[in-house]
Amino acid sequence: MIPYYVFIIILFTVYEITGLAEVSLFQWLFCLFNLQGLNYTYWKFEAYGAVAGIGPLWFITTIMLCYLLTPIANKFRNIRIKKGWILLLVVLVFVGQAGAMYCGFQLHYLIVYFLGYFTGANKVRTDKKYYLIISALMIIITGLRFYLRSVIDGTDFYDLYFALISAGIIGVWIFYTVYFIKDRFPYIFDKTAGKFLTFMEMISYYVYITHYLWIKSPFAPSRYLHNKILSNFLAVVGIFILAVALWALTEKIIIKSLFSRKTKKEKENENSVIGNG
Repeated sequence: MIPYYVFIIILFTVYEITGLAEVSLFQWLFCLFNLQGLNYTYWKFEAYGAVAGIGPLWFITTIMLCYLLTPIANKFRNIRIKKGWILLLVVLVFVGQAGAMYCGFQLHYLIVYFLGYFTGANKVRTDKKYYLIISALMIIITGLRFYLRSVIDGTDFYDLYFALISAGIIGVWIFYTVYFIKDRFPYIFDKTAGKFLTFMEMISYYVYITHYLWIKSPFAPSRYLHNKILSNFLAVVGIFILAVALWALTEKIIIKSLFSRKTKKEKENENSVIGNG
């Protein structure tokens, strides 16, 4: 939440000073309580209108919901996952989300999160047969996504159901691929891909927070340049620079300062206890 708060407070303040975009008091409060994603969890909720440049940050509300529900899942983390349960969760993704969609709820991300949670808790190892099945499923679903987009793009079935299902399948496949390679080539993985993935892990959340600012906001290069290649290149550069700057401000200054103060206070308490002893 700290990098999220740093980003929106600075951005909203810039908007207030420059007038580049409007931010109402309601939007300020909604974002400060991290409720901007409620209309994505329950589609019929239309009280909040996204502020320019932070549209995708609805996902942080979803992350918060996952974390709030995690203590409940933690009580069942030692239960051994059976293959039938995985099949049940897959059915819930496909069938359950279809039913929830017509009621206005979007549960897909929660289901995928807990599928990953229990898989990690049980330290499920990769299996060649299941990797081939997941890969085949990913290829089929992705192909269908491109086809359906050309036919029914903009409909509830595509936007609120199939696009989400296909994104989830691709996400599962990416993670399974990483673990599959790491299990079979651990030394090579750690020496090559491991360093790259460590760097990407370091800034990925910050890229996610800042990227839309350079795509659809008053700061987007495409608003001022007609050359798509150049505007996209500048957007990528801007995303990277701002993401690293937000990472440095958050991790190296704010969080480090808070942690250092806490550590200093703990040391003082320890010294006090020793002195009293």
